Amino acid sequence: MAASAAGGELEVSLGTLGIAGAFVQPTGPATDLRLAYGGVDFTRTASFSNLVIDVTANLAVHETFHVRSLGLYADHTLHGSFYVTGGLVSNSNRIDGTSIPTDSSVVIDGTSYSQANAGEIFTVVRWPAIAPYLGFGFGPRGKGRRAGLFGDAGLYYQGRARVEFSATGAIAANYTKFQPYFDEGRRQLTTDLAPLVVYPVIQVGMRFPL
Repeated sequence: MAASAAGGELEVSLGTLGIAGAFVQPTGPATDLRLAYGGVDFTRTASFSNLVIDVTANLAVHETFHVRSLGLYADHTLHGSFYVTGGLVSNSNRIDGTSIPTDSSVVIDGTSYSQANAGEIFTVVRWPAIAPYLGFGFGPRGKGRRAGLFGDAGLYYQGRARVEFSATGAIAANYTKFQPYFDEGRRQLTTDLAPLVVYPVIQVGMRFPL
């Protein structure tokens, strides 16, 4: 079994956690502690029409998925440069969405509202703040004081998404009439985001000795 380097190391990587950096501190012949932070944003724009009781709305939706994580990991070398990893992640992943009427298309109880007066709908999706992580990796463990490539792959369990809605303008004033829309939106988003109960981690980068 290879021994870890005596001093600390820095990591820089790119992957599903975004651009990430980490400090690695050996704690034994085959174990390291690693403190890592990463972040990236994914955006999308979509449009849809929705009809609920007494309400018609054509909306343009702009969503941003903010991936943010601060994790403390323990790496244990199995053989050569292969290691397994376990840890806890401070999970700040969230989705912020804004739904904007595309024209004078919001009709409530037969009254049509202009885009300016109809208001907007805001969506926020959050996950539990702490997530356990399990994975494996490959990197230059026990190879002296040289920089080298490394890779990590694994999953952290972030649980079920929590979906919240708020609104402005006529939509806010008639919030209860939009409740069927919000209920359906919450159900659909929860279903669509079910695969992200576990968040996949694939990172590739460089490790540099200090």
